[in-house]
This record gives sequence, C-alpha cells and structure tokens, in this order.
Amino acid sequence: MCGISGLIEWGSNSGKEAVRRMTEAIHHRGPDDEGYFSDQFGDTNLHFGFKRLSIIDLSESGHQPMVDDLLSKVIVFNGEIYNYREIRKELEVAGHTFRSGSDTEVILKSYSEWGASCLDRFIGMFAFVIYDSKNKKLFGARDRMGVKPFFYHLSDDRLIFCSELKGIKASGVLNLTLDMNSAGDYLKYGHSIGRRTIYKEIEKLLPGHYFHLDLSSKKFETACYWSYDTFGRNNNSDLTYDETRSQLEALLLSAFSYRMVADVPVGIFLSGGIDSSLLAAVLAKKGGFQFDSFTIGFQESDYDESAHAAAIAGHLGIRHHIQMCTAHDAMDLMGSFYSIYDEPFGDTSGIPTFMVSQFASRHSKVALSADGSDEIFAGYTKYQKALKYLSYKNKLTSVPFAASAVSALLGNGSDIALHNRKLRLKKYLSTTGLREGFDIITCGMIDEEVRSLINFDYRNVFPELMNDVGNDPLLNFSSYDVHSYLCGDILYKVDMASMHTSLEVREPFLDHRILEFAASMPAQFKINGNSGKWIVKQILGDLSPEDMFNRPKQGFSIPLEKWCR
Repeated sequence: MCGISGLIEWGSNSGKEAVRRMTEAIHHRGPDDEGYFSDQFGDTNLHFGFKRLSIIDLSESGHQPMVDDLLSKVIVFNGEIYNYREIRKELEVAGHTFRSGSDTEVILKSYSEWGASCLDRFIGMFAFVIYDSKNKKLFGARDRMGVKPFFYHLSDDRLIFCSELKGIKASGVLNLTLDMNSAGDYLKYGHSIGRRTIYKEIEKLLPGHYFHLDLSSKKFETACYWSYDTFGRNNNSDLTYDETRSQLEALLLSAFSYRMVADVPVGIFLSGGIDSSLLAAVLAKKGGFQFDSFTIGFQESDYDESAHAAAIAGHLGIRHHIQMCTAHDAMDLMGSFYSIYDEPFGDTSGIPTFMVSQFASRHSKVALSADGSDEIFAGYTKYQKALKYLSYKNKLTSVPFAASAVSALLGNGSDIALHNRKLRLKKYLSTTGLREGFDIITCGMIDEEVRSLINFDYRNVFPELMNDVGNDPLLNFSSYDVHSYLCGDILYKVDMASMHTSLEVREPFLDHRILEFAASMPAQFKINGNSGKWIVKQILGDLSPEDMFNRPKQGFSIPLEKWCR
C-alpha cells in the first residue's frame, strides 16, 4: 500500500521538482520508503514519484518505482494483489524470472506477458501506471471497485496523476477552478460522483477502467474492463438456496483468507454488526486465523455498539481493543478534517473512521473492513422502502390518468423550497427508470433544489448511475449505490482516513468473485420478508449465537445533534 505520483510534460521540464512536491504531500501514505524515476526523449519529459508502506516483501527489492531493464518497463503501484503467488507460478512456467518476492514485480511481468488482459487475473485492490520505455507508451489501471484512488489531469501540455488531490495541488503547475457541477453533487449526495472532482481540471479514473497513452502522438484512451452491471443479467435462478449458500460460503472463506496475506500483522475493524461479525467469525472459525480487532465506542448508548463487538470478540477468542469517541475528540479532529478529505465531504462517519484507523495503526499496518455487504446483499432498509414505493407507483400508473391527475393536483413546483415533498413526489411519479426513481427517493436534494440553491444549471452527467440494466428493481437499486454511495463516499472515506494514519485497509466483501456471484443471486435470497441480507444472516447464525448480532441496524454514525447541542 503506497502513494503514487507522476508528471509527463511535452515541451517543458519542470516536472522533477513538481513530482517531489507531489510525493511529499502524500508522505502519510507511505512513510517507510520513497523513490523517483525520470526519463527524457525528444520534447517529452517523464517523472514518477513513490511513497511506500511496506506490507509485502519488506526488503529493498520491493522498492519503487520498480525498473525492469530486461522488459524495458517501469511501474509505480498502490495496492495489493492477493493472488500474486499463483500468478507468479504461471509466469515462471512461461519463462519469467523474479528478483523480488513482491506483488509489484508480478504486475509488471503480467502486463508484459498478457497486456491489458492481465487485469482479469488480479484479485486485489490497485491503482498503477506502467511506462513502456521501448514503445514510448503508458498503461494505467484502477481496481474493479475503485478501492484505491486515481486522480489525474490531462491537457495538450501534460499528464499529471496522483493518489490524492492534495498531491496534484502541491505540484504547483495547475491553476485549479471550482467545478459547479461537482459542488451540486456535494449538495445532492454529500460527495462527488463518477469522474468528477471539485476541480474542473482534475478527474478520477473510473473503477474497473484502464488507460493507454501514446507518448509520441499524445493519444489518450480509456476503456472499461469490468463492471458490476454486467453480472446481473445472468441470474443464478437454477441454483437452490442450499447450493447458493454453499457456494457463497466457499467464496467468503477464499476472499477473506486472501486479505490476510501480508508480511506484517493484520487486524480487523469490528463493530459488532452483521458484516464485521461474519468477517471475524469466518476468519477465526473457518480460516483458523489469529488477529486483533478494533472498535470505536460512544458514551451515548443509542450510537454505541462496543459491548456487542466485545461480546463477539469474546465468543470467537479474538484479542479485542476498544477506544471511546467523545464530542471533545471530534472537536479536536475538526481542525484537520479538511486536510484529510481533499474535497467537500458530507459524511460525519469520517470522524470515527479516522479515529478507529488511528487507533488500529498503533497495533498493525493492515486492517480489514466489512464495507460493501449492505450494497450487494440488500442490507439497507431503503431497498425495502424503494420496493414498496415502486409497488404503489405501479398500481397508481395502472389506473388511467391517475398519475397525471395526482401530478396536476401537486402543482408545477415553481416555488422551490428545500425538501419539497410535493415536488419530489411529482418527479417520482413521472420517472420511467428504476434508478432514476431510486435517485429521487434517496438523494439529499433533487436537481431542482440544487439548481435553486447554487444558481447554476446543475446536471448529473454520470450515465452509469442512471442507466438501468435489465428489469430487476433490487439489482438496479444496488448498482446505483455501488456506483455512487459505495465508491464516492464509503471507499473514498476509508482510504483517505486510513492512509492519513499510514494504515492499509482491505475490503474483503468487495472481492470481485463475491460481487459477481451476489449480482446474479435471486432477490429472495437477499430480502426475506422484512429482513435484508437474509443469506448472510443465515451463514453467520451457524457461527455465532443469533442474539449477539440479530438487532436493528445502527450504522457507523456519530451523535451529531446531541454533540452540537
């Protein structure tokens, strides 16, 4: 786990010092080592920077930027490839030799052997760039779910990339301006989405995408190599519940075990909820692993799950650690909050996420988090509400003129007020897409409210968010959240908070094999009556007493109103 940066310029050469500034700005991502690489040909100047957090192959042979003179290639890589040992064996059979024990070298040789299709073999989280010095080309990629960030700026004069926005700002070579559409995203969702960032000049490489850049012609192309939307079209309805559960249990054990691959101790975040309890139970009981667990508690009982986490840890025989979070702790953190998150960010759970990361980093360099399960196994109550609203809407629209009559009674909504329920209902009744309707139900503000508030013609220009795939409502709701809330909020929050404390956090539920299987799973295995994550609860029920985890979902939030008062 590391921080990467780079600058390619055509016609000027200010890059070396700029990359040093960028790299120093993300020192927290990798305090163990640093490295630089430069090359020049014609009017092209290329510079890479790197900060290392040593997790796999702690020796100097894992140093980056990693140069392979035989292959004429250089790589900077942030992340982990958990199945690198198996891929290495394939490469050795193909004739490749290795001088390190790192997964970085495996990526480099995989690209040389298989090109862009090497990405299909990787089980992991990653953002990397490879420089092919012989053919004067760059290849870069981001993992399937975007667990690892990749920000970049591209113009006729230069390409800049970095693991964090603050790195690109520190380069000093760009004049950055506010993107009002992204400001609208913040008001509507609490975070930027899709490619956009708060700056017009910087965007994100989308999850599951790669790019090619020809350094001679300056031709830049991106392509999607994996999408969550692809797999819901192949419903595993021919599998019985028992067969589905058996296959899922095997996938969970494999994915969770892979995330324990490290040359340093690995711990887990344990809230005492269903997902983190299942993660801990599978690792301890099925995998036979020993590890520490970490929990943030609150003095306010309505928000505190620390007793539940301690009970699960005691049942499983896990070494457990608890730290309490108070209003004073939160106030102390607020001074540095904006230096952690580089753009507007409206999720208050960023405070306890930073605290638990800081707490865990005193004991370990790696921690596992249980994020993603709610989105892919329908754990949020909003899914059940959205299905209920959709049923009402379908009944209403089946009656001739009923929907149009209701809309007429609601008026034109020209006098926009925040949280105008009449306008929101009217818009919902007029929607034709599943995701479009879900967006109106769940967003903080609808588009008209955003436009009124910022006096700007705000537009959502992220088609992956709104374009339905198939006719399965639950899968479309889930995919909407995967593309927006999960990628734009949760994964960004966890990466920025944890890496600010030099802690690597891994997301085992987001193993692409689990994602693909869950996407093709029948809806009734996810929601049973009023219970979401049905199949997950059944698996956990065989590993832990039901009274330890079967309670209303709390979420990882802080008692903000009480603290403010």
